Amino acid sequence: MAEALEVEEQSYVPRQKVPFRCCGRLGNCFCAFIGSDGEPLICIGPDWPFCLCLLSLLGTVSGCYLLLMAPLVSPSVQLLGALVVTSALGCYLTTALKNPGIELGRGLELDSFTPPSPSKGKLKPCTHCGATRQEGTYHCEDCNLCIRQYDHHCPLTGKCIGEGNILFFYGFLTSVFLFFIYLVLWVVCVVNPNREN
Repeated sequence: MAEALEVEEQSYVPRQKVPFRCCGRLGNCFCAFIGSDGEPLICIGPDWPFCLCLLSLLGTVSGCYLLLMAPLVSPSVQLLGALVVTSALGCYLTTALKNPGIELGRGLELDSFTPPSPSKGKLKPCTHCGATRQEGTYHCEDCNLCIRQYDHHCPLTGKCIGEGNILFFYGFLTSVFLFFIYLVLWVVCVVNPNREN
């Protein structure tokens, strides 16, 4: 039994180091700053025009806040609003640019991927792209990639939401929700008292 375990352990070969590249294409995504382990640091999805539209909308809302709304409230309320707007922009940009968890293992060769520990589940080959994937990894038809812990493909961020960017996505949604609450409170506190009865 111990000999069988040794044979299995020896059959796995760790992922080989690849030279650092500045940019490349994985599936339908453009990736930049690909490290020696092959993991991209920046990934722009196939729906990048939607991403630019939402980014310009967020920039417009931020500009309107700074120019029109902020001067009408106290500095502490200005700081709170600026914090909410900045966190929304930061979380959105991080979600839109961060690697969502692209499964890099291509093909079924043992040296083309790093096998997970036995506790992470069984490996299954993808029928679409040939990536060797774990449980919870799904193939996205839009990105033409397998994404670890795939949640959904979001056209507003331009790519998939997976293990690499889901926390920032939730941070973005929370920030937008807090900004709407801030807007309601701003209207109640600033606009309502200024109305003549």
